[in-house]
Amino acid sequence: MGTKDREYYRNEGKEFEKNKKNLLIQRLNQLIVVLVILIIVFSAILYYIV
Repeated sequence: MGTKDREYYRNEGKEFEKNKKNLLIQRLNQLIVVLVILIIVFSAILYYIV
């Protein structure tokens, strides 16, 4: 019973680390998308001014 619990917690820890990494990647992707949209909007405004 003790060893099973230990393995379970070890696996849970691995899953938690994976989920943290996935969340970070998702946030980075969202940031990149927002930046790209901002750049497009900014260049469009500049284009209309010039």
